[in-house]
Amino acid sequence: MSHHISALITLFLLTGCATARDAAPVEKQPKAHVSAPASPAETLERIRELQNIDEKQLDSYVQEKGVVIAKTDFKGALEQTYVKLFFQDIEKPSNKFELYIGENTDQQAFPWDAKTVKPGYFYVELPAGKYKISSISIPVGSTQATEKIDIDLEVLAEEVTYIGTLQVTGTKEKIKLGGLPVIKPGFEYIAVILNEEQEAITTFKQRYPNYPKKILSRLMKLNNV
Repeated sequence: MSHHISALITLFLLTGCATARDAAPVEKQPKAHVSAPASPAETLERIRELQNIDEKQLDSYVQEKGVVIAKTDFKGALEQTYVKLFFQDIEKPSNKFELYIGENTDQQAFPWDAKTVKPGYFYVELPAGKYKISSISIPVGSTQATEKIDIDLEVLAEEVTYIGTLQVTGTKEKIKLGGLPVIKPGFEYIAVILNEEQEAITTFKQRYPNYPKKILSRLMKLNNV
């Protein structure tokens, strides 16, 4: 009898083991993948509106970058095909570029360190630092008329900063004597910096609704020439 019981137990254990081995494994449900929200730096990278510096050179910069929001409003003698502003880093003078504001500018005729934007609001990416706009130019025939201007502005690292509206009214054209050529075209103007922060921020958020950080405000400073 005991031999029969032992045989039944052994058969039961073997059958149980076989059943356990043959049972279909329980599939683990894959965990839901939740994408991490984009960091402010990644968002800044996506909203780059204007590449002002050659890509290869950008890779070599050690300082961080930021974006400035600005608006231009040219009137009178400055209502031209384009207006050129010359930017230069105060602490690193080799960091410089020309910004052409115009509707139908032939960008192929410009050097590598010059870019164009349309009149109105624009967004410019630059290495962080303090900059000066030192001249303003307009086309006159086959040449340019250039006048000095003195505007200070700051680009904050990994931030979007509103710097104001540059309104320049050309009052009259003039002829300048001296230098080469001896007679050069010029113009007189009146410049002011306007604060249109609320309009600027509203315009920016309409274009980039997912930007997560606060828009900072650091208005340009217009100095006497």
